[in-house]
Amino acid sequence: MQNQTNGPAETKFNAALSSLERLHNLLRDCNNFSRMTVNGADNERIYYLNIWHETVEAVLREISVKLTTKDTQTIEEELDKLSMVSLWKVKSEYAYKTQYVLDEKGFHFYKQKLKKVETLLRRCADERGMLIPDKSKPIDVIGEDLG
Repeated sequence: MQNQTNGPAETKFNAALSSLERLHNLLRDCNNFSRMTVNGADNERIYYLNIWHETVEAVLREISVKLTTKDTQTIEEELDKLSMVSLWKVKSEYAYKTQYVLDEKGFHFYKQKLKKVETLLRRCADERGMLIPDKSKPIDVIGEDLG
C-alpha cells in the first residue's frame, strides 16, 4: 500500500529500535568474548577467539545493509585473511602422535587483526548513525515522531 507521496505506507512499527538493540547486543558480546581470550587454557582462549570472530561476522551482517559494497568486500577480505593464520604449532612428535601447543605469535596476530576489523565495523556503524541515533530524529529510534 502506498501513501499519497508515492512512498511506502507509513506504519507505527519501525524496525530501527530492534536493529539498534541487536547491534548493541552483538557489540557487547564482542567486548565480552575479546576479554575472555586473555586468560585460561589454550583451547579455551581459542574457543573464545572463534566465538568473537563469529560475533564480528554477525556485526558485519547486521550493518551490511548500510555499508557500500566496497566497504563490505574490504571487511570480508580482512576476515578471510584470518583463516590463513595458524593458531597451533607442533610441540612434539613421537610414535605417530603429535602434540600441539598454542602459537602465541599467531594468536596475538589474529587477535590484533580481529580488533582492527571490529573497530572498523564500529566506525562504519557510527558514521551511518547506527550507534548513537540523531536526537533530532526520534522517529528513527522508536518509530513515532516525538518532536
